[in-house]
Parts: sequence; structure tokens; C-alpha cells
Amino acid sequence: MDDLGRRVALARPASRVVSLVPSLTEGVFALGAGDRLVGVTKFCVYPEEAMAVPAVGGTKRPDIGTVVELRPDLVLLSADENRREDAEALEEAGLATFATEPRRLPDVSSVLRRIGRLLGVDATGQRVADRVATAVAAAEAAAPCGRRRPRVLTLVWKKPFVTAGPRTYLADLVRRAGGEPLHPGGDLSDWPRIAAEEALRAAPDVVLLPDEPYAFTEADAEGWRGREGLPEGATVRVVDGQLVTWAGPRVGEGVRLVAGILAEWAASATPVRPAPVPAPRGRSSSGPSRRRRS
Repeated sequence: MDDLGRRVALARPASRVVSLVPSLTEGVFALGAGDRLVGVTKFCVYPEEAMAVPAVGGTKRPDIGTVVELRPDLVLLSADENRREDAEALEEAGLATFATEPRRLPDVSSVLRRIGRLLGVDATGQRVADRVATAVAAAEAAAPCGRRRPRVLTLVWKKPFVTAGPRTYLADLVRRAGGEPLHPGGDLSDWPRIAAEEALRAAPDVVLLPDEPYAFTEADAEGWRGREGLPEGATVRVVDGQLVTWAGPRVGEGVRLVAGILAEWAASATPVRPAPVPAPRGRSSSGPSRRRRS
């Protein structure tokens, strides 16, 4: 079964695979089957070997004719990243498709196991899936757990600004890293558009700017740091988009990356207790102080 509930049955293990999703391309290589890829997108840049595989366009507009000409016995898709009309065109051409829709980090292990079965590398799929699950659990256990979870705004696009909704993989990663994902404006869809003013009213403690799918840069981070209304002490960081937005084998690294940023914020936000003031001679120091902090 794929994530859309469709049964995907192949007569034999897939030997010619087209991947229209960068994270799934990485997953096929992690399963030791990179040599079976006959087509990928122009955004499939990791591992480096993926760039030697013929490109069939982008994730949103692949060249369907080229994909069909490659005669794949399996096409890997994402219900989130790829367009429904492209998936339907591939199916109408008689190609077998496997669609993923990871919403939680454990879904990555499930996807890897199922793709491993379609490739006929069941044992490797289980081993890689277990390794990913272990890495996620370890990173989650090491995440900061202070008195208050930092409020985290994660942007994935600019003009307009787009953030990650509560049911997305990205929001789950932030939660497991120790943060509280913000959803400014009250739109709880998967990828809501927001105005900068809405984001600032939500008072984020941390603003994450992944360098993909939109290529946020340090200049963008500086722009947010200079915005009037950003809470004092807020952290704004550009982060590796492959690690935090790709639902792939390196998800544990993504959790550790975000957890580290949240830990830095927590350390800087923790108030330093003033040194106790000695009581005047002849008076008890055991009672509560009447002094109040200004």
C-alpha cells in the first residue's frame, strides 16, 4: 500500500525507477539501489551520485513524455510535492506509481520499508528503516525540555510568506526537537500564506528559514532580525533545507539541528539569578525579601 491507500503490486522487483521527489531519490540510494534509477528531477542533488542520473524536469512540472520513454517499472511520487494531474497522466500511460505523504517522522521509516519491498531488498529496507528510527529517537531524547517550549515560526516560501501547518511533517519535526510550531493567522491548512505582521503578532522565539524549497539566505535572516515587533532575544536562523524539509534518511540530523538551535535560544533566554544580598547585621535573613524586581 502507498500513502494514498492504493495497492501497488509489481510482477517482479523494480529494476527501472523514476523518482520525482528528492527525498525519495536519496532513499533509493540509502537502500543501495541507486543504480536502478533511470530518471530523477533537477532538484535531486543528494547524494552527489544522483546528479549523474538523467533529469526529467522538476517536481511540479516533470516531462511526462520523457518519463514514459524511460519505460520505468516504478515511479516514486509525493502527494504533497507532485501535482495530481501529473500522477494521473503517468497512471494513464500504464506506469506503476507509488505515492508518499509523510506527516510524522516515523512515516519516513515506513516509506523506506515499503520501497525496499518494491525493490526486492526487504532486509536492507528494514535495516535502513530501523537505523532512521533509532536516529530520530536519539535526537528526540536529547532535545531541550525546559519549562516552556520556544515558539517556532518556520517559513518555506517568500512572496508570499508560507509556513508549515500543524499536520505537516515539518511541524512534527519542530515538536520533536522541543519547539512549539506557530500557526499565525489561524489558518490550519498544510501550507498557509501569512503576512509578516501576522507572524510578528504571534511573537516567535525562533524563526527558521530553510534554504529550500525557497532559497532563504543570511540576508533574509538579517531582514527578519531588523523587523520592528520581533520579540527581544528572538533567534533567526537559516537552516539546511535538505535536513529539515526532506522526509528522508537524514531526518535524525534534522531533529538534532533544530534541537540545537532551540537549546541555544533557551540558554540565552534563561534569566540569571542575581547574587543574594547579605542581610544587615543583627537582622534575620531567613524571611522573604520585600524587594521587587523592576
